[in-house]
Amino acid sequence: MDIFEALTTSDRPYKKANPLSLAMKILYETAKEGELDKESVKYL
Repeated sequence: MDIFEALTTSDRPYKKANPLSLAMKILYETAKEGELDKESVKYL
């Protein structure tokens, strides 16, 4: 999932990588709001 990679990758000079727990929280909240497919996020 591109969003997960964007949240967690550490090779970007303009921002730090998010910890796994924060990345998962962001994905779950985004799915809850209907911006991501809930079924896809459920299996992460």
